[in-house]
Amino acid sequence: ECVEVLLVKEDYEVAKRVFKRGLAHIHYAKRYFVMDGFVTDHYAAVNLEAQLYGALILHETDACRALTMHRRRAALLEPIFEGLNPKAYHAVSRQLAFDLGAIHGDILDVRMLGLQGRPPSVVTAKVEKVVERADYFLHKFIDSYKNAEGEAPDRAEAENEEVYIQAYFSLARFWGKVETSAGLTKSLRAYEFIAKYTQKHDVDFMQEELHMAREMVDLLPPKISKLSAAEAHHCD
Repeated sequence: ECVEVLLVKEDYEVAKRVFKRGLAHIHYAKRYFVMDGFVTDHYAAVNLEAQLYGALILHETDACRALTMHRRRAALLEPIFEGLNPKAYHAVSRQLAFDLGAIHGDILDVRMLGLQGRPPSVVTAKVEKVVERADYFLHKFIDSYKNAEGEAPDRAEAENEEVYIQAYFSLARFWGKVETSAGLTKSLRAYEFIAKYTQKHDVDFMQEELHMAREMVDLLPPKISKLSAAEAHHCD
């Protein structure tokens, strides 16, 4: 309920009071629903805490504070993800992986805002580790669709297909922020997967995004070649 209230409240001071009240209830619940013995309930409480921070950020105008809160969201959820047995808690583990990929994407977006106007080399040095962290969780999410032999599905189940494709879009977008041949190649590979997958299975949703993905498959190779040549020249 507090998360829903935070999403509609416009006054920051009121939002902070709602946030603190919700946080107090969650901390009380976490004292009872500990990880050892109440895994699902503990996850629900911690996830709600992360959502509270996410809702409060919508009212935050200071980029440094917003960045701190996004990092707090990640710090809350990462220990649960790393401590879970993905076979025993498959659905929770999968959801956490996707959410953590998205949270690190939010961290990336805030970092990029603070780096506007800076040289690409500076931006790359600042954001590459953030992108690598997002990549780690998004690949954990994608890998959760593989079978026991480690093979990716020919097609994701219908109810999960859109979010499965969205994970590749996130990878493509995040790596597209890393202005190196290696970073843009990873972005290209994700766009290529999207283009091939959606054409093969005649996907009929996300049409605007799919059009962009197919455009990027054509636009990125020349840019990657140019960067590769510049990097080689720099090494010489």
